[in-house]
Amino acid sequence: MKRTLLYFYLLAFLLNAPALRETASNLPFDHPLRPHLLRLLAPFTTLSEKTHLSALRTALHHFELRTLE
Repeated sequence: MKRTLLYFYLLAFLLNAPALRETASNLPFDHPLRPHLLRLLAPFTTLSEKTHLSALRTALHHFELRTLE
């Protein structure tokens, strides 16, 4: 059960990594956490894009916008 939960959170993190990186890049340039967050999220964003998980998230987001409006 714990392992399944770990996989779920890891997959959710990888699905949202590009959005999290975009949010971190929108922080003010003088924010103390901005460079650390960008450096930390870069490999996860790359992995998400190479495995096309980010495309799945984008498709789900567009579907949600169409069906909920």
